[in-house]
Amino acid sequence: MPVPTKRLVLAVCSLMLLAAACGDDDNTLQGAPLIEKSAAIEQGDAICASLVADVKTLVEQFKAEHQAPSNADARDFLVTTLLARIDRGIGDLHRLGEPTNDRVGFDEAILAVDEDLSALKTAVSADPIKVLNNPIPLFVTSAKPFTDYGFKECGKV
Repeated sequence: MPVPTKRLVLAVCSLMLLAAACGDDDNTLQGAPLIEKSAAIEQGDAICASLVADVKTLVEQFKAEHQAPSNADARDFLVTTLLARIDRGIGDLHRLGEPTNDRVGFDEAILAVDEDLSALKTAVSADPIKVLNNPIPLFVTSAKPFTDYGFKECGKV
């Protein structure tokens, strides 16, 4: 097997530096669109309003069909139906793109709602019946960052 020479290593390093220099200088994910703050709020609020309404409807339907659900039934519903819908809604928020201005506040809200989703998943894992018998906490730590940013529906408790 041939041993790399200094010249080969220098050539590879030069190509890597050239590629890095030609790269995009902004901090957005490649392919993530830029969006105006007002559009992010408007579209985000529409996503959140739909998500909150769907969560309420799904829980009501499940409870109507299962008067006294077992732990397994509650977990199955929460994981396969409810958390899947919440995951999709939060994914839609992520796909809005990065606001052209005030990115920090937006990113704080998105990171906080990710933490809220993680906490909800942990709660479902620990006690699905308890989760089902209480209001579903979509915006616990994310309520303040969303409302501070200007959202009206996202963060609404």
